Amino acid sequence: MTYLVGLPIPTSFVGTSSRNSFAPPDSRIPWRNGLMEQGTELEESLRKSVYQRDSIQTWWPLYERVAKQWRDVPPSSSGSQELTALGRADFMRLIGALKVAPPSHSSNRLIRLEQVFEDFHRAINVPKSNAKIYSAFLETLHFWRMDNVIPEWVERIKSKIGTSHTLEPLGGQLHIRESSQEQYHDLLRALANTNQIDAMVKCLEELKTSDSDLLHPTIRAYDTMLEVHMKNKDAASAMKVFQEIQEQGLLPQLTTFNILLRGHLENKDGLAAQRVLESLLLTDIRPDIYTFNLLMSGYLKMGEIETVNGFFKGLGEYGLVPNSKTYRILMKTHLRQGQVNKVVDLFCKLKDSSRAELAPRSEDYCVLVQALASHGRMSDALRVMRELKETAKVPVTTPIYNVFLNQYAREGEVDSARRILNRIISEKLPLVDGSFNPLIRAYLAQKDFAKAEEIIQLMIRYGVEPTRATYNILISSTKSSGYIDGAMMVYDRMMAVGVEPDVWTYNALLDLLVERLSPQNDIKRVRDVKAASEEQVKEYMPRVESLLQDMKAKGVNPDLTTYGKLIHQYVILRDIEQAEILFHELLKSGITPNGHIFNNLMNGFTLIDEMDKALELFRRMPKYGVEPDAITFTTLIKGFANTNQMTLAQDFANSLQQQSSRIPMDNYCLNTLMQLAQKSNQPGMALDFFEMMRGRGIEPDNVTYTILLNALSKEYEKSYSESSETLREGQGRDRRGGRAGISARSLEAEAASEAVESLLDILKQDSPLHHSEITTVISAYFRLGRPLAAIEFFKTSLWRANPRLSTTNCGALFHGLLAPEHRRRYDGIVLNLYTRMLAGTKEVIRIEEDRKRYIEAVGGGHRDKPLFVAGAKDRGVSSGRAVQRRETTLEESSWTSLLIPPQESFVNSTKSQSSRAIPSNGLPTLDLITMHMLFNSFSKRQNWTIMLRLWQDLESVGAEKLYPFEMPLEFLGWAAQAYHSTPDRDPFSASPSRGILAKFGRQHKGESHSEKAEKLLRRMWSTHHWMGIEWSIKIYGYNIFEHLTPTASSVSSSSTRPASATTTTTNSTSTNATRTWAATAATASSHSSSPLSPYVSPSDNRTDHQTQNSREEKAGDGAKKDRE
Repeated sequence: MTYLVGLPIPTSFVGTSSRNSFAPPDSRIPWRNGLMEQGTELEESLRKSVYQRDSIQTWWPLYERVAKQWRDVPPSSSGSQELTALGRADFMRLIGALKVAPPSHSSNRLIRLEQVFEDFHRAINVPKSNAKIYSAFLETLHFWRMDNVIPEWVERIKSKIGTSHTLEPLGGQLHIRESSQEQYHDLLRALANTNQIDAMVKCLEELKTSDSDLLHPTIRAYDTMLEVHMKNKDAASAMKVFQEIQEQGLLPQLTTFNILLRGHLENKDGLAAQRVLESLLLTDIRPDIYTFNLLMSGYLKMGEIETVNGFFKGLGEYGLVPNSKTYRILMKTHLRQGQVNKVVDLFCKLKDSSRAELAPRSEDYCVLVQALASHGRMSDALRVMRELKETAKVPVTTPIYNVFLNQYAREGEVDSARRILNRIISEKLPLVDGSFNPLIRAYLAQKDFAKAEEIIQLMIRYGVEPTRATYNILISSTKSSGYIDGAMMVYDRMMAVGVEPDVWTYNALLDLLVERLSPQNDIKRVRDVKAASEEQVKEYMPRVESLLQDMKAKGVNPDLTTYGKLIHQYVILRDIEQAEILFHELLKSGITPNGHIFNNLMNGFTLIDEMDKALELFRRMPKYGVEPDAITFTTLIKGFANTNQMTLAQDFANSLQQQSSRIPMDNYCLNTLMQLAQKSNQPGMALDFFEMMRGRGIEPDNVTYTILLNALSKEYEKSYSESSETLREGQGRDRRGGRAGISARSLEAEAASEAVESLLDILKQDSPLHHSEITTVISAYFRLGRPLAAIEFFKTSLWRANPRLSTTNCGALFHGLLAPEHRRRYDGIVLNLYTRMLAGTKEVIRIEEDRKRYIEAVGGGHRDKPLFVAGAKDRGVSSGRAVQRRETTLEESSWTSLLIPPQESFVNSTKSQSSRAIPSNGLPTLDLITMHMLFNSFSKRQNWTIMLRLWQDLESVGAEKLYPFEMPLEFLGWAAQAYHSTPDRDPFSASPSRGILAKFGRQHKGESHSEKAEKLLRRMWSTHHWMGIEWSIKIYGYNIFEHLTPTASSVSSSSTRPASATTTTTNSTSTNATRTWAATAATASSHSSSPLSPYVSPSDNRTDHQTQNSREEKAGDGAKKDRE
């Protein structure tokens, strides 16, 4: 043994020459294999021309000359077989060459195919199965899109089936030609190969009703029917066929059970396969080595390695000896586990075996080459290839070449991969979709659509139809561009040509739709219930549901990946109820959930504070063999901490520390524990976790320092305030009383201050900082009592613009500068920054409106939201647009043109419409949260002039254009209070003009501040009854709506009086407010003389109240009359 790059490779694989490892074999007659008889010069010319893939204009005249010699001979003549050396293999080549020949006219090639069919039955009389020949004829018709003539051809094949035994002379002896029963079996096999289920059912019925003694249903015919049902994943129909076998008095054979086993295993239904195996063991039939190979191969595909090894060990119990395929499956098992050395050892065992049947075949070499190439041992794989070329003991087949082609394409060496494909073509080896798909994927990854189109056309030219894997590659390639329309058009083409999608197809489409439902990163906040915008949900969720319905209609069962994507998406949308329903569906389907699904659903429960369900889910994990990991524990710790259940949070933190030897703890895990210590007001514990991180060799990141900074700065703020308060309370007391405590707290504050300063230096040195880290640094400076340092850090971050400051960063600065201890010292800075942010906000809104108008004008209202329409006739109703698009796709457009978004520059310019434009001044835009902070701060100071300016700015911008796009009703109360508290400015009252000018000004000056205040309160009261009353009492000292009947919306939203009624409203309330505000304002403007006139009091409340007398006198006689 010689060791190459750490791997044991047989010495015979090591060569001294490295030149041209892909040299073609030296053969003078490659067009004739060893099984073909040597023919005449004309026949050899025909074989050579077909083998070289000459044009049909070259080889068809040769064929006509060869076929003429037996066309004039009667079919029953005993000398017909002696007139030609052409056999079944030659006719297979002829059919293949005719299949891929460019169509001059559809009727022309169909006539030629009929001639070849008749010539075959004249020339071939050897008793052998014709299933492959019949399959080739039917597959050619399907390739030509002539499925409508397949029933006619089935009848044509039946006409060649005799009803009596025929004797044919061959080699001086009489041989019985294939019986009618066997020919029917050949026909059934051909129909099964081309998936013609209806024709198969009809043929089986003819066998059951036939009057001939030579035709009757056999177990072989039923086995073929079983096989096609299992191939189509129709287990229910397969079980009906199995029951019919028993009703017909036929005994299931080992082949019957093997077909059922193979079908269930290919469908990855291990439980059904186990039931079939148990039924087999209850009979007198003993499984053979083929059965064990089926079981081992099937469970290997499902990844159950231990089961594969168990079946291998059980061979001896049944007296079975492993064959070459058994060892090949073991080699694949080792390859699946990444054990390349064991693959090589097992191959050497086969090579050195004394059993001739165990000599390595091309399939074994293929596994060996794949093991070496996939693990970075390309040089060793090439040495194996060279030995095959030099010794010529085993032919180099297409699968071996495909291993190198796939590996080169995966590594991005498309030129090398293309040379291997050219080698396969030049050596006239059979081509499969695996020879083209890796190159298509590689070219699409490089956005080289022209090359990808060239490979697809080459694929079709050589008679290889695009398979399901090809379509999946095309659909998946649109994920990087997010072009859903292109993916749907590829899906439509797939349906139109009859290629059935699988779960990978639907998962790829689901990926594209789910990506469009992802949260908008620029507006996502902690515990934000609006993770996705309402427009996103309305636009894409119906298409997700339609896709799932289509998936169900096609009989494609969701797999673990499908359920994982859906559960994760519903958690993002905060629809935890639907996520829980999907989880229960997953369990009912027999799929075992993994840790990722448990963690996602658990996170969903923590987001809605249902910790009982999250804890119950945690307890169910061991039942399904899922071990909790670090994400599981950190999810629960965060959930309990957010719901202030610190005891349970600390219990899980302790449990995580106890299992640290089994569960690897990374940065995220330890940062979560530090956050728990911070929320528990235990900065010492946070420092302990920090030391644990350093002790484990984990490098602290910015998040770690941010958490420490928060914890220590809060501790400093607490210690400093306590020491200051104690010092003030201790003045005038005995000097010995409490002095030690004051000194200790001062020392604690000083130590915390030094630690915070050190952390600030570390964070400021690390560039760039994240937005959350910038916010933390600003807040820490304010806690240390250093507002000027906070302002300087903010200015530095603004100038660096890496990253650009967010609205949250500005909010942190506002919050610190407007703190009560600073009085009004920094109001000028706040208003200056606010004014610049307001200008930037108006600029962004103007840009977005211009972009919207551009999209409507240039794009014709184009938005990348195609309807999910049916592409095949099975899916029923489809729009006219979809039909027209599909016709263009199938007949006119190229393949890769479907993947390129139309007007790519336009799509790119509008692709990120969800992200807002950036103001030119570098500052972020305003949002309603920042406005709320400003309103709240200035209202506490009773600075009504500034509040009135803030409200007027908000009206000019439009509250519906600022995040979170739903204005709290509290803003109306603040604005009403500002109008009520600010006197009107009459420009004519101080003018020295005549009295007529002053009178004219009073008549045309518009609404007064008091009228505007009442209008805003009416607007609030009509939406939320109790909030209107509370703000009325707060502003006027009494309820101005006492005698009014509230609207239906205000009653429904005010049925209960929440404790937070004066702060914000729910989403539904704000939505109702949006609907009613416009109508309310319009009605109020028409009755400006009487603010309360739009509302009519009930008849039983007409009595005047003494508490309202002062108000009535102020309102005037007109208001009194309206109220009465």
